Amino acid sequence: MWRLLGKSAHLWPEWFYKLISKIHSKIIRFNHSFLGEKIIGDQILLLETIGSKTNQVRKTPLTYANFENDFIVAASYSGNDKTPDWFYNLSTDNPFITINNERFEATYELIESSEKEVL
Repeated sequence: MWRLLGKSAHLWPEWFYKLISKIHSKIIRFNHSFLGEKIIGDQILLLETIGSKTNQVRKTPLTYANFENDFIVAASYSGNDKTPDWFYNLSTDNPFITINNERFEATYELIESSEKEVL
């Protein structure tokens, strides 16, 4: 069911998208991403950043792909033209990610257009 809803996520109003994201991050924190992965059907990580405007902790569930020893996420806002808020929050402080109940500090790197084809 979620896959059907997810395909239309770019059409959702922003308030609904943020509500779903908040609920999903609570599910991930509660059961260490197992249920979140079952609902969405992809690998899920929980990105923890400091809000650039609010200076508050923000937790965002994201799907990711493995590449060598790295995790790759796309700042796509479910196909919407808007850049997600968490992308801007990356530069305020080093982010943390939680995967399978393991929390660790992360670094980020923007991928150039020429590198996207390799990934």
